Amino acid sequence: MTLLIAVTWGLERLQSRTLIGMCAGLLGVGAIMIEHVARVASAWILFSLLAPAAIAFGNVLRTRFWPMGASAMDVAPLMLLNAGAMQAIFLLMTAAPPAFAGLSANAASLVIAEVLVASAYYGLYFTLQHAAGPVYLSLVGHVALAFGAGMGVLLLGEQISSRMLIGAALIVASIALVGGRRMQVVPSSLQKNHLRR
Repeated sequence: MTLLIAVTWGLERLQSRTLIGMCAGLLGVGAIMIEHVARVASAWILFSLLAPAAIAFGNVLRTRFWPMGASAMDVAPLMLLNAGAMQAIFLLMTAAPPAFAGLSANAASLVIAEVLVASAYYGLYFTLQHAAGPVYLSLVGHVALAFGAGMGVLLLGEQISSRMLIGAALIVASIALVGGRRMQVVPSSLQKNHLRR
């Protein structure tokens, strides 16, 4: 989805290597998820596609309208503050209790740790987007799925299958195909887009 939107908006050229890499990643994700998807009603699977569609548009919109001269560490905190403000408004509208109400000191410290980890994640996420562009960034979800499957095997005793191994190999191939010199090429193209605007 990200590749299609980026090509349509002129932020990405459709190259066979990139297309093959994205297809390999999609097949890898499918290989890992097929056993889990089979247990879910098809209507919910179709409904769940709204999430990656929204993420794809977000990836491209952030690249297309990245503030000129702004670094990743300028943009990431603003997004987190905006998300926090929206959640605060939601809590006020629903009269929900404060997030820390009734939490033990141990639970509160875990929440704070999660906030710190999320903040570091968004800093790295936006740095990758600024350096490599929306299409390469979209592979983060593939990596997270493969990593999560591995953690399920190591920590939760899930059974590893040949499909999971094939899926992980396809995801690695996808990153290699889509990556390459992208890290050096995209920033200059972003700068040209800013100069045009």
